[in-house]
Amino acid sequence: MTGAAGAIGSAIVDGLREQAEHVVAQDVDASALQQRHGAAHTVTTDGDLGHSGYRRALADLCRANTVDTVILAHGVDGAGPLHQLDDQRVRRVMGINATAVVALTQDLMPQLRERGGVVVIVDSQAGLQSEPNLAAYCGAKFALVGWARRLAPALAVDGVRLRLLCPGCTRTPLLLAAFGRFAEAAGESLDEALARRVSNIPVGRMAEVEETAAAAIYLADRSAPRPSILAATGGEVLL
Repeated sequence: MTGAAGAIGSAIVDGLREQAEHVVAQDVDASALQQRHGAAHTVTTDGDLGHSGYRRALADLCRANTVDTVILAHGVDGAGPLHQLDDQRVRRVMGINATAVVALTQDLMPQLRERGGVVVIVDSQAGLQSEPNLAAYCGAKFALVGWARRLAPALAVDGVRLRLLCPGCTRTPLLLAAFGRFAEAAGESLDEALARRVSNIPVGRMAEVEETAAAAIYLADRSAPRPSILAATGGEVLL
């Protein structure tokens, strides 16, 4: 479980533990990781998934813990107009949100093939439909959707299931911080910005963290058929 100290990642880990799953929880934030998941039945590891050496070490740790299900929920904020993002930030957004997902999946593939495993990638509705002020973020998420659509059928032949969760707006601290910046730039309050955004969601609200986490756990079920892409967007983006 990558991104395990984030709001969605942490809720996924909690849900898995409620099912008595043994979890390897990863995040770049060592302090938050220990605070949230330093408990029984959870192995924690902190490091930067942008570094190939750490990814290989993480794959070795997963093999040692006989991991057969992988949920990749890590990511960095990519909000902002493209002309305001410098080259270093764009590279970081693409590197962590897209390239590291592909590379880590490749590192884990031998053991996933051995065990008939599942990979669930927490993507975004921004990988299905472009959104304003999210050019770099959308680029990373679109890349994952295209990659997974092409790769999933081939992996299925080897008994490995690759599934994508594309959630809509989920009420997390990261999302609220981004909307705070958007509101400030537009000269409006955060409540006004959120209300305007919610007006585009047919169900009339954003998802709660626990709902998005439950969708990821649903896709991680190895015992039943599941869609290769699940657009849990409240009807805003249809697939």
